[in-house]
Amino acid sequence: MKIISAVLAFVAIGAAAEEWTFEVATNAPRVVSCAVGHDWAARMETDALVAIGPDGAATEVPWVLDTTGEQPELVFLAEGRTRFTLITRAGGSIARPTESAPTLAIDTEAEGEMTVRNESFTLHHSAKRGGLPEHVTFPLSGQRDDDIFFLDRLVRRNAEGRLDQFILRNAPATVRIALNTPLRAVIETSSAVQGVRISSRYIYTAGSPVTRVETWYGQDSETDWSEVHTLHASWPQARPRYTRYLSSNGNAPEPIQKPGEQSRGFGGSWVAYSDGTNAIAMAAEHATGWDASNEFVYYIVAARNGWKSRTLPRSLRMYLGPSLDHTGFNRQFDATSTVTVRRNGRPWVPTEPLVVPPDATVLEGRGIRIAFDTAENGFGCLGIENRLHEPVAFGHAEPGRANLWRLTLWRDGCATNTLTLDNHSPCADRTVEHLPGALRFAWRGLSPDGERGTFDVFATVTLTSDGDAAEWRLAVTNRSSHWGLAQTQFPVIDRVVRPGVASALLPIGNWGARLMPNYADGQRMGYPSGSVPVQTISFLLGDAGVQFTTLDGGAQEKAFDTTCLDLAIDYRCPDAGRVGAANAPDFAVETATFTGGWWRAAKRYRSWATKQVWTAKGPLVTRTDFNSRIVDVGFWMNAGDTPEQVTNVTAEALAALGDIPLGVHWYCWHQIPFDHTYPEYFPERSGMAEAVAWMKDKGVLVMPYINARLWDSDIPSFTNALQAACKKPDGKTHYVELYASKRRLSPMCPTTPLWRTRVYNICSELMDRIGVNAIYLDQVAAALPAACHDASHGHPLGGGRYWTDAYRELMAPIRAHAARNGNVVLTTECDAEPYIDSFDAFLAWFVRSPYDVPFLPAVYSGYTVYFSSPQDARDSLDAYCAMQGRDFLWGCQLGWNAAWPFNASHKEHLAFTLRLCRERLAHKDFFVFGELLGELSTPPDTPMVENMWNREPACRFKMPAAMGTVWRARDGRRLACLVNVSGTELRLNWQLPDGATNERQLTLPPRSVTSIPLP
Repeated sequence: MKIISAVLAFVAIGAAAEEWTFEVATNAPRVVSCAVGHDWAARMETDALVAIGPDGAATEVPWVLDTTGEQPELVFLAEGRTRFTLITRAGGSIARPTESAPTLAIDTEAEGEMTVRNESFTLHHSAKRGGLPEHVTFPLSGQRDDDIFFLDRLVRRNAEGRLDQFILRNAPATVRIALNTPLRAVIETSSAVQGVRISSRYIYTAGSPVTRVETWYGQDSETDWSEVHTLHASWPQARPRYTRYLSSNGNAPEPIQKPGEQSRGFGGSWVAYSDGTNAIAMAAEHATGWDASNEFVYYIVAARNGWKSRTLPRSLRMYLGPSLDHTGFNRQFDATSTVTVRRNGRPWVPTEPLVVPPDATVLEGRGIRIAFDTAENGFGCLGIENRLHEPVAFGHAEPGRANLWRLTLWRDGCATNTLTLDNHSPCADRTVEHLPGALRFAWRGLSPDGERGTFDVFATVTLTSDGDAAEWRLAVTNRSSHWGLAQTQFPVIDRVVRPGVASALLPIGNWGARLMPNYADGQRMGYPSGSVPVQTISFLLGDAGVQFTTLDGGAQEKAFDTTCLDLAIDYRCPDAGRVGAANAPDFAVETATFTGGWWRAAKRYRSWATKQVWTAKGPLVTRTDFNSRIVDVGFWMNAGDTPEQVTNVTAEALAALGDIPLGVHWYCWHQIPFDHTYPEYFPERSGMAEAVAWMKDKGVLVMPYINARLWDSDIPSFTNALQAACKKPDGKTHYVELYASKRRLSPMCPTTPLWRTRVYNICSELMDRIGVNAIYLDQVAAALPAACHDASHGHPLGGGRYWTDAYRELMAPIRAHAARNGNVVLTTECDAEPYIDSFDAFLAWFVRSPYDVPFLPAVYSGYTVYFSSPQDARDSLDAYCAMQGRDFLWGCQLGWNAAWPFNASHKEHLAFTLRLCRERLAHKDFFVFGELLGELSTPPDTPMVENMWNREPACRFKMPAAMGTVWRARDGRRLACLVNVSGTELRLNWQLPDGATNERQLTLPPRSVTSIPLP
């Protein structure tokens, strides 16, 4: 998507000179919108929005300011134009759409009955059917769909264990027009089902087949709903209205199956039904469809996950219009903003200072200000202000209802008998003490059910020495004879950002973080795990950011929960729920303000993380226990099955790789099936030792798979192993996990001698008898701790630091044995940070996302090794090179595919990868032992690569054809490395961090890598 820049000079808004420009993407729809501030209602009374033509002439354009939602939006008619600005006008009426403009109208037929019409569809809302859409007509084809019905509903289990469904269209509703203009219209609906309040905003745009739907659910208790279905378009099984379906996870439409065939589901970020002429589609983070050829109804649903909290917001999209191909739907649902707003030449997003009531309690430092509500209102956090540049507020709590902490209590140690206390709960006394650079809040005499005044809570917030951050600590005292503390949420920041405006740096994904623009969908993220490998989260509004980091050197289990766009840090307490227990977090949560983008957050985190126990052994270059053999691997192969098959494909790989050293990850070397009969791996397949010896003689790193976490509970040996298995809160029942094998696999407690001995013996036999020079121990860094409540194991029950400490102790004798046995390399799955000192490298195999950023390399470059860049054989050459090039720039060892890269049809794929592998090996001082300093700014005229990565789940991506990073070696030398992932030579002007004030034009050959030493 190419953006055309506007360089204009329209000024004189208010007392200060300001220049506002709006850059619209060239393939944007006819009507576009952008978020603006709450002050723009006054601004637009005096200003006009104008389009700038090629000759510089200004033409006023139709616009409307939509203030019906939480964030105001400026909506205007672009009509293919890309350059706009604000100018002051003397007055007059707001310009209206011309005759050529798209149309939009709402016809009110009766109270609660209305019809929406635009060029793509006509539909009806009825208060008698939950306010949901119905009776869809497609004007371009003249066809009508009266079979469609929306099956939005809430589902929960009753006392007998059966599912009860409560259908929204059966409930009375109110339907009202909140906005009705030729450019945008908003219909708001509200209803209630089983004590759940449901309100929706349907945001219709002129000329657009896409409708935004914002739905909010609220309940006074935390009822556990197993499913909440939103935008669930359905059709009767007997009358399949559409003939094919498609989703973001597939490349081509699939035909609807014949009646009687097995029904099947499909999913993706969007799903669609089509008859070849017209289509209906839903889009969200996880949309789902169902081909009801022999059961249920045909449907596509935007969201249907479970819900247990007080509120649940959802931001969804619905498409009604002409049938499109895969690319067409992707463009319709592209989440990238189509309008870039600049103020005085700088990118701008709507921000506002923190509004502090006069009776609030305030803690203020150089770069941070935090406001708390009154004692009567529970001392809730009203918000946090970044003061490093212009004041920018994070957190938008409602005075009187602001939250700060929540405690979950168990009665008599029973996890099913719970109670929640929070900062609003009645208590004997609430006080605040003003200390030097700190505030200490107290809630004394909290009374859980059946007792009086048995809990006290203390929250201390202290400024750091730099004045840009604060550390939050929570303490609890418990005098109860029945209740014990099981879980805390602290701090709780209400509406940390408004939906769709800020960017969120979420601690998820293969590379440690994803930078999510226009963040509107909350989620729960559990640490430590492969899915959440670091314990920090940040939010950015323009140049201003706020970072929340749990300063927990014990790497205890916790979750970053952004549900409802509130932020709550959940902590599983040690001795969870034991009567009298009061084990609040033993660490501080740092809230830091910053400017300059997410890299500042990463480097602040690095300064803390490289002082923790998992990095205490120092960087790789100074570690005596690190097996440097892993450093010399240039390319990885994922192999499996018999020794003969593995040696054959290894021989093929060696011939293709030439001088590049090879690592072979060997699955299914054992006679038992995969994920079956663990941990009874021996006897191995016949000939394995000989195959290992042959590959080692060829210089190959041979790395067999074992699972260092699971025992098959369906085999006889589990009878004796049961005592070492992780137990549920009842202290007796073991956990069961199901994978593709359908075996009941149980996580084992790493504190137990039985499990430690078993893993040690397996590794010893592989090293001593089989002769391997590497071992992969699956799931250690990938899986969340299985909270163990077996008191006989001697560790705190449930939460605590025992899990990661125990794996460190489990691995110590294995590492010692590996060192004695010719320096055997030890690796594990994924890349959770607390396991860095226990393993030589991490398998970073998770599916890549276009939103990934190199957070882990930014933090831990020089301290560990990440390997694997797997792709699907269906990926185009451009798509393949884009991922390989980006992984290389971020320091990753490449490969870990099956044999397909060695096929003649993929010779260009392999050739590009081998260029990258050789470059990485030639610059190990930087890519392995050095530090990733940052990314090069991509020149504005760099072409984009837009394609699909086909691993499950498949995803579309769009990224620059040329990218670059900067690395620093231990001796201070710096290296800029650039890749051109396209098949075209690129001549671009780069600003290198070499002290020069002028840009340097570089010629990058097709599919190339270029390294440039820097002073």
